[in-house]
Amino acid sequence: MNKNFLRKIWNSAFIRILVGFIAIMVLYTVFQLIIYAVEVPGIPTSLSGLVFAVIASIIGLIVYKIIYKAYERRKINELSSRNTGKYLFSGFLTGAILISLSVLVVWLTGYYHVVKVNSLKAILPAITMALISSVFEELAFRGVLFRITESRLGSLWALAVSALFFGLAHIANPNSTLIAALAIAVEAGILLGVAYMWARNLWFPIAIHFSWNLMQEGIFDINVSGNEAANSILTSEISGPAWLTGSAFGIEASVQAVLFCLCVTTYLYINCKKQNKIIPRHKKGSLKA
Repeated sequence: MNKNFLRKIWNSAFIRILVGFIAIMVLYTVFQLIIYAVEVPGIPTSLSGLVFAVIASIIGLIVYKIIYKAYERRKINELSSRNTGKYLFSGFLTGAILISLSVLVVWLTGYYHVVKVNSLKAILPAITMALISSVFEELAFRGVLFRITESRLGSLWALAVSALFFGLAHIANPNSTLIAALAIAVEAGILLGVAYMWARNLWFPIAIHFSWNLMQEGIFDINVSGNEAANSILTSEISGPAWLTGSAFGIEASVQAVLFCLCVTTYLYINCKKQNKIIPRHKKGSLKA
């Protein structure tokens, strides 16, 4: 085998995806284990966990930048500091509104009840998990899988591929079903992909993802992707049909959550089209943030 052939294989889209995806997900798994296992004497577990999550997220962002700056020999525009505050704020607001509207529908039908209000510090574990999951999952699924697929196959194929794998990644979760995984693929997988297309940076989808998870577990006391909410500002009781509540998987598997997310996805997609941010299949390269 000559060096040119090996270089071509090494620089192929598939290998670039494989290297980055594995690196990010291995780090994600290791840091999750550390957060759950390590206790710092004299510091509450909820606070030490949050500190570890912040450090882990920073390391994840740095590792991503190092890998792809060296691998692709380019400026990492998707993590540009330009307008970061704007994208973080608008993303957080988007995720918060989407979840709040979904819960509001259940409350209006009489199936969601607040039992009591807890201390504000109850939200700390939820912030920890929302932060680490949003950063690492967006780096892997949007920063690696979506971005590189888009550069080879165009935006629409990248949306389909990344959404499919994002849904499949949740199918093994506790209380998951095929319908729940499909809901995640449609509402979150496509929404977060289009969010990246529109912003052309990772801050916007990271903020949506963070807020989406935080509001469920940390505010409304609702299971996140099948994982039971441990601590929350509100202690709640939820009942009712699975299509409305998402059952044990959580509100993400509800019809209204899918519909609300599709509305935002459509709005962002239309703007992507107007602003020529959709990359056709045969056009190589990607747009700058």
